[in-house]
Amino acid sequence: MASKADYPNINMEDSQQFRQVVQNVHTMFNRTSPEDVAKGMQWYDVANEAVAKGIRGKNMDPLSGAGLVAAVSPGMDWDTHNIGAFRELHSLRQQHWDALAAGDRSPVLGMSINRASTSDLLKAGRIMAGEHVDTVLSPQTAPKTNSFAHNINLEEGPVTIDGRAHDIGANRMQGWQMDRGISSAALKTGKTTRYEHFADAYRGATQSLNEEHGTSMAPFQTQAVTWQGGKSHELSFPTKKGTPRVKGVTRTGQSYV
Repeated sequence: MASKADYPNINMEDSQQFRQVVQNVHTMFNRTSPEDVAKGMQWYDVANEAVAKGIRGKNMDPLSGAGLVAAVSPGMDWDTHNIGAFRELHSLRQQHWDALAAGDRSPVLGMSINRASTSDLLKAGRIMAGEHVDTVLSPQTAPKTNSFAHNINLEEGPVTIDGRAHDIGANRMQGWQMDRGISSAALKTGKTTRYEHFADAYRGATQSLNEEHGTSMAPFQTQAVTWQGGKSHELSFPTKKGTPRVKGVTRTGQSYV
C-alpha cells in the first residue's frame, strides 16, 4: 500500500512548482469532454437551485441551506443522496438530535443522511438551530466544507479543494485516506496554507483559461469542470474483465494529464 513517502511533497511556495499545478489544472480542463464540461459548468447552479427548493418554507437563508448540504456531503454522493437531505433533516425533532448527540443513530436509520457521520449530522443540526455557517464549518479548520457551502451559494471568492481537486493539481492519484495537508486555512498568523495555495492555483488556472477561451468563468466552475473530468478519467482505466468501471481505479499515483 502506498504511503505519503511514495509521493514527494509539492512545494507550493516554490514558484516553478506552483506554476506547474496551475498548468495541470489548465490542461485537465482542456482535456475534459464537452459533456463533462457542460455538467461541471452547471453543477453549482443546479446545487443552488436544489437548496432554494429545499429551504422553501423552512425559514432558512440560502447560505444556511448551502451549509446543510456542505455539512452532510463528505462521503456522500450528491446525485443520489443529498437531494433528500433537507426533508430528512427537518423531520428530526429535538429528541432525535439528543439521541444523535448521545451516539444513538437510530433516528436516521433508513435515511440517505445515514451515510453522513454523526459529527457531520450534528453540525447540520447546529446550522438548523441558527448558528452561522462560518462558525459551524470553520474556514480555519474545515476550509473545504466552508468553501463548498459558499460556492453552493454561488460566491466566487472561495474555491473548494477536496482530495480530487488536490490530486488533479498535483497530477497524481493518491489514496483517499492519505493526508494531503489541506485541512487548514485563514490562519491567525496570516501564513498562507497549502489549501490556500491550491485555491490560488485554481484561480490562476481560471484566469488563464478565461484569457484563452474568451470566457468569464468563476474559479468554482473551473474546479467543478476539472473535478468532473478527473472523475471520468478515473473511471476510464480498463478493468481486468474489460467491463465498464462503477468506481474509480485503485489510486497508486496515476497521472491525470
